[in-house]
Amino acid sequence: ILKGGVSKPVCSDLKVGKFEEFPECVPACRHRWKDRVGLAYDEKACSQCTPVKYPGVEDCKCSVKCAEDFRFVGGGPEGLRSCEGDVLKRFEQGPACVKKSEPPVCERKYLPGQIMTGCDCKVGQENCPCSVKCEEGFSVTSGQIGDMACIEVPNVNLKTASCSGSWGKSQCMSRQEMVDGELKPCCWRFAGFSSSLTRCVPEGHELIIEATPPDECAPATKGVFRPLLPSGNILKDNPPLVCTPFCKNIFEKKKDLDHSGCDSCQPNEDCPCTVKCRSPLKALAGNEGKRECLLVGGRAEFQPPPSCVKPCETPDHLQGTLDVSECDKNCVPGDRDCTCIVKCAAGNFRVDGGQEGEKPCVATSHGPMHTDLPICLPKCVKPEDQFGSLNTKKCASCLANRRCDCDLSCYTKASKKGALNGKKKCEFIPGSKDKSAAAEWAPADGNGPNGVPQCLPPIIIKVDDARTKKPLNGVTIVISVPYASGSGLRRPIETLYTSKSTRKDMAVEFSTEQRDIYVELKKKGYATITRALDRGKNCKDASKCEFHFALSEELKGGHLSPNGCFIVGNPKTIEWDMRAVLEWGETPADLDIWARNYDCYRDVEKAYDCTGKNPTTFEETYLGWTSRYTKCKRRLFRQRSVRNKEIEACGVRFCSQDEQRTAFSKYGKPLCKSYNQKAYNQYDKWVFWDVRYASDMQKRCYRSGIEDSYPKINCNGWARHAKDWNEDHHMVLDVDEQSGHGPETISFKNVPPGTYQVVVNQWTTTSRKVRDRWGNKITVEDVGYANPRVNLYIGGNSIRFECLIPDSCLSQVRIWNVVNVEVKDIGPYENGKNGERKYQIRLIDSRDEIQPLRWVEMPTRRDNKKQEWTQQDTQNQQYWTMGTATEYPDGYLKQACVGQCEPADAEYKECMARTHSRRLAEDLRNL
Repeated sequence: ILKGGVSKPVCSDLKVGKFEEFPECVPACRHRWKDRVGLAYDEKACSQCTPVKYPGVEDCKCSVKCAEDFRFVGGGPEGLRSCEGDVLKRFEQGPACVKKSEPPVCERKYLPGQIMTGCDCKVGQENCPCSVKCEEGFSVTSGQIGDMACIEVPNVNLKTASCSGSWGKSQCMSRQEMVDGELKPCCWRFAGFSSSLTRCVPEGHELIIEATPPDECAPATKGVFRPLLPSGNILKDNPPLVCTPFCKNIFEKKKDLDHSGCDSCQPNEDCPCTVKCRSPLKALAGNEGKRECLLVGGRAEFQPPPSCVKPCETPDHLQGTLDVSECDKNCVPGDRDCTCIVKCAAGNFRVDGGQEGEKPCVATSHGPMHTDLPICLPKCVKPEDQFGSLNTKKCASCLANRRCDCDLSCYTKASKKGALNGKKKCEFIPGSKDKSAAAEWAPADGNGPNGVPQCLPPIIIKVDDARTKKPLNGVTIVISVPYASGSGLRRPIETLYTSKSTRKDMAVEFSTEQRDIYVELKKKGYATITRALDRGKNCKDASKCEFHFALSEELKGGHLSPNGCFIVGNPKTIEWDMRAVLEWGETPADLDIWARNYDCYRDVEKAYDCTGKNPTTFEETYLGWTSRYTKCKRRLFRQRSVRNKEIEACGVRFCSQDEQRTAFSKYGKPLCKSYNQKAYNQYDKWVFWDVRYASDMQKRCYRSGIEDSYPKINCNGWARHAKDWNEDHHMVLDVDEQSGHGPETISFKNVPPGTYQVVVNQWTTTSRKVRDRWGNKITVEDVGYANPRVNLYIGGNSIRFECLIPDSCLSQVRIWNVVNVEVKDIGPYENGKNGERKYQIRLIDSRDEIQPLRWVEMPTRRDNKKQEWTQQDTQNQQYWTMGTATEYPDGYLKQACVGQCEPADAEYKECMARTHSRRLAEDLRNL
């Protein structure tokens, strides 16, 4: 090149020949870029660059960069180059470039349940239609359906790891490496980078130079489809579309099915879908119920629907002659596990047709039905002879509506209210599904009332108030008797009203030929009584039959709960009532009811060393001889000082009387609190016909000096769970009856927790003669001969328990150990707001659990002059006159029957201790 730039022409001397000035040449910068792939530079501009800056020479304008189809991945930066200062006159290192990849193709992933239309697109491609939706049977659980656009996003499929750790090209091309907080894709060169043997390094690594560019780099981006909105905007952050299979509701179009919860179920999820046959159809083999959504061959399907068929209808009860109560199962043909049992209804008998028993559901030309049913009819049973007053010799039992030979007539004059003498037929009384058909005797010629001639005099019913024994007005009495068919069903024959009675005692009467009678007595403000009566058993003379009833006023305090049998109250203010009412027959004339708080007596018995003692248990002298005194110190109650202190705890008293009734004040308080009404004997604690009142049952006494016969007594103690108990509490005998029937009543008002004994004793003698096994006549006194019963009413809802002497007790003694009523504090009331507690009631009527009676605790009484009169016991020790008609040794008392009590309302069976004990035993066995 010319030194100093382009030379100017010089004219030659015509006479002298001379060369033009030769240019001064200097070395130019060298490069090998033409051998490099992917570089773009200006060869002319780069060939004029020198390592030294010469005056008048333009600056080096050599620039090198990656070619258009290549991208920068390492080496020197793109831009101007110079070789100044380089000894070898070489340009600075050029960039390392790698060929640009084609625009990423958006992958069409054929996922289950998706339908893609078009979608063969690259990033940036225009007019590339693409739409995506879910197949039928699939629903969108993520993403969005509709038009899609192909966009470029970071390649999240690359694994972040060290590039140099790659074992080959495929592994290198699937990685990226974190470099200075930035992820760089790995680049691969088969021949290795620079002078190293390393074949895989991250983009921009120092080993990537101009001379050793990578063969290929991992794709840093990829193409994905994203929803394209109608506005042209792209939802770049929207998650990819996921179509999940769901079970199509295949049940909604089936008219024989009812279904629910079957519209959005997916496989492997809890599905609330339930399917059942639409009434009256029924599923075969009982395959109704829940349906699971299952994945079958990649598609979701419900379990198949049930097979529904018409079931057999319940057979017709044929006017109540058939019992089809065990056929309400909707059996279907062929179902062997479904049974229908058809039998004759109660009081009906098979006369034709199939046998009684199981009747399968079979398919017939008239549809599915139960076939081969029995034909049954009720029967009129031959009437009883009404204790010899009715001639039944020309009568036999007959089926309803069948030929019948029956002629009935009274030996005496028949009642005008009953049926007439003459020939009878058996008339059919239709029933229903819940009531059996019955039959009754009717006049053969159709003239006159139905039934049997009434040859006996009328039955008399008398109703008294249980507390006052005064006749009750306003009582409604419903009389029912069994049908003649013997079905066990009853029919009402008459309703009586004491308000219509013309008698002073308000008694009413009715006539019936029946032996068994059922009565219901109702009066507003009184507890209802229902009772079954046997004319032969309950009347000593069937021709002069009279029944007496005692109705108790509804109690006022303490609702008795059936669930657990308890009452609720605050002990300081509790109000609850209980009442025991004794009734019996005409003879013996005088039965007595006793009651006491057994815990009160037990405290005294232990203190005075009377537990387990009898009249022949004597004290010993210091010489070993027995004295004339019994060990039991009950004789100390002869001391006035003893009984004056003992009355402070569980004290018993005499009461003012109005004839046989206890006198009450105008405020309803028993008149028993006078200073001269202290009972003489405070030992036994019984309330009975003489000592009528007990109170202060929450208190207990501390005693000393009893062994020396000079006791010191302090009654400032408390019974268990009874401290701060309502002081307004007592037991009182309301009325004593001495002329048969009763009632005798003891009322319990607000009594504290404890065990309360109820006993019935026979006072009068009947001198009833019976023959022993050798045929000799002997006198027998048996309280059971009076057919006594005790109605026990508990709580403000007046729940009634009826106690009888069980038929299984064959003892013949004058005393009956009726029942023990246990009142027990069982803790705070969970819903209480004012300190209420729960008090559980248990009726104990089993011989194993009831407190036995013993000689030492029998009640005592005053003499007729109401003076402190005593008798001498077996060892000449003065004690109070016995309150029984005769002496009862311990052996005699052990024979006493124990009551059998049942609640009038079966809902209160939990109150019976034997029911509770049986349930506890069952629970223990089931553990």
